[in-house]
Amino acid sequence: MDPEEEPPAPVPCNKLDIVSCGAPVLSLLSLSTSARTVRIGFHDEPIDLTLFQHHEALEVLTASSPIVYGLRHLRGAIRELNLGMVDFARDVRDALPRFAGTLETLGLTSVDPFAPADLPELPRLRLFSLRRSRSSAKNGSSSP
Repeated sequence: MDPEEEPPAPVPCNKLDIVSCGAPVLSLLSLSTSARTVRIGFHDEPIDLTLFQHHEALEVLTASSPIVYGLRHLRGAIRELNLGMVDFARDVRDALPRFAGTLETLGLTSVDPFAPADLPELPRLRLFSLRRSRSSAKNGSSSP
């Protein structure tokens, strides 16, 4: 492909499952598709959700890795959000209000403690789960 050519439009798909691949493959898959459901599971690498900012039909997102960041860049009408290992204060708190009109399910594992009262108003939220991070369990601290 000529470097000055426009990249091809992302291929729409219903579901994109990405498990244990490297960052270059994650980048390629995220940029070449536009999915309604995205499930990502990494064991060793951070996940930058900025890669999925063009997934405008995104409704369900599950991402788990040592750290997940970039939530504020997503534009979909997300109904279900499950994120493993996030920095709530820095990356999640300010991003959640944009999903207030659609978010029904929220599951978080946070690297920093926070209380459910720290959540913004989410009128459609029906299910909320807050999981304790393994690192805080190993260190003897607890999360709410």
